Amino acid sequence: MKVDVLVAEIGSTTTVVNAFKDINTDNPIFWAQGQAPTSVAEGDVRIGLNGAIEDLCKKQGIDSLEYDDMLA
Repeated sequence: MKVDVLVAEIGSTTTVVNAFKDINTDNPIFWAQGQAPTSVAEGDVRIGLNGAIEDLCKKQGIDSLEYDDMLA
């Protein structure tokens, strides 16, 4: 599945990702959200980020997610 934008919120306890589609239209769509424990203490926030993306994929029943842009 491909979305236009993936927005990541990397907090002290939780990492959340929000996926949006059709952002260049009059009706952009919030498509899905995933979350995972943050991994700041482990020294690499990408661990939590990847976990949140995996959670989003699981919730949507897809194997992988592609995106044009990521904002964090």
